[in-house]
Amino acid sequence: MLSCLEMVPITLLFVHAYPLKPYILNRDPEAADGRPQGLPRSYQGGVGGVRAYLAMINPSENIEGLMFAFRMAREDRRRKKAAGLEYNPLVSCDGTPC
Repeated sequence: MLSCLEMVPITLLFVHAYPLKPYILNRDPEAADGRPQGLPRSYQGGVGGVRAYLAMINPSENIEGLMFAFRMAREDRRRKKAAGLEYNPLVSCDGTPC
């Protein structure tokens, strides 16, 4: 029950931080930040936010992240094996049994 009560102010802050109105890229009427003329000054994710929703459900970034994690774990195992530091959960850091 306490966590439900804590979520009420958090949701209000979340709605304040991420409003539904389009994101304004530049409030100046001129492109003073070096943007080429003709670029949109706001971003909404397409009509009704369709492009934003499609990008959200696109699993390619999640798959790439998983592949990266497994690649890093494999590289870590290779480095430890090359250094003679293989992982054994039954042996402490100083080499004595737990």
